[in-house]
Amino acid sequence: MACALVSRRTSLLAPRHDAPPLVCIAKLSPQNYNHPRDSIGFLGPSRSIACFRPGSPNPIIFHVRESFVRVDHPQAELEIIVSVPFDENTLIARLADRHDCLVVDPGLEPEKILDFLEPRQLEPAAILNTHGHSDHIAGNAALKERWPDAPLVIGHGDEEKLTDPRKNLSAAFGLSLVSPPADQLLREGEPFAAAGFELTVREIPGHSAGHIVLIWEAHPPAVVFGGDVLFAGSIGRTDFPDGSLEALTSGIHTKLFTLPDDTLVLPGHGPVTTIGREKATNPFVGAPAGYQL
Repeated sequence: MACALVSRRTSLLAPRHDAPPLVCIAKLSPQNYNHPRDSIGFLGPSRSIACFRPGSPNPIIFHVRESFVRVDHPQAELEIIVSVPFDENTLIARLADRHDCLVVDPGLEPEKILDFLEPRQLEPAAILNTHGHSDHIAGNAALKERWPDAPLVIGHGDEEKLTDPRKNLSAAFGLSLVSPPADQLLREGEPFAAAGFELTVREIPGHSAGHIVLIWEAHPPAVVFGGDVLFAGSIGRTDFPDGSLEALTSGIHTKLFTLPDDTLVLPGHGPVTTIGREKATNPFVGAPAGYQL
């Protein structure tokens, strides 16, 4: 679900099915709440949101980057729409002179996605989920309602999370979030084509058992729609019920670190990075952790 191994504070987000819901009641700036932004590990301008559990006086502070980020690529238009409270990245990808696009991991603020797509007359050719955690599927229903012909696509191993609040972890936050069922399931090595993109599917469990990443290699630099596998300076959490640090590390080394160094990684949280940067500097799976360059 949220964040990564970027901060000891992420332990606050560990799943508890009996936990009362979070209530977000205040928007704070870094100037009026003494809480260091870099402890969360995200870069760039941010705003802060204080969330409380009923009966608890202690806030959980979420730091949120700017809502829209454009990623430079010579052949594709890549946009990131950031949703609160988990700083989740929804990815919009389209090729020049086309009015169809890919929407990857629509988050908890689907109105932001609609507000981006509709004025530009963009139509999703597919709604893609890298995995089934609730912060990555929360916008599925709104997009399917607006564009019912757009197929909803997820890896076969995470299909059940779409319709099960306990498995998609929303029940841990006192919610019962579900998605429409999948229209198409993807497996390792399968090609997937939509909106002019020809993507390769790679299964990388560890954060979520059915997690997939989607790789576009038609025009350099290659692009990884990576979900919660590999982050800038971090990796996805592995302390969920179907998590595995060994599986996640192996998948990153064998299926991502074999890509060219200039490959762009568009993660599910935080800033964009490259394969080369993470090989050289990532403290969990890169050279500082013993990976041989």
